[in-house]
Amino acid sequence: MQNTFLAFLAAGGLLVSILSILEKYVKWILSFCDIFGKGCRKALKFHLFGIPVSWYGAAYYLFLIILISVMEPWVNIKNGKEMGISAIPTFIINGQMISGVPSPEKFEKLIEKALRKASSPAAADN
Repeated sequence: MQNTFLAFLAAGGLLVSILSILEKYVKWILSFCDIFGKGCRKALKFHLFGIPVSWYGAAYYLFLIILISVMEPWVNIKNGKEMGISAIPTFIINGQMISGVPSPEKFEKLIEKALRKASSPAAADN
């Protein structure tokens, strides 16, 4: 469901970017855009390295759609829940999961404990 929503938003962004590219050539798009303000006319003036910014927007949203469809596990919260992650941020220190924001003292103790465990002779045998 979340990926569908993200894909829908990205598709909307891609559509707006494509309309921004076409508004220079299709006059009714620019007149439609004027209903919402003068932002479209101002955006037509902006270029980065000689390329209109609308092309960068189209590339960004196209990349986002590809990312959502191809890299689904990367953007899927379900995988984190399956791992037991219930809060952001979540830290995993030497196999111990810490959800939320620990106090600096607790965080320091956990790291020191992990370092002691890693440097002990018994850890070298594992």
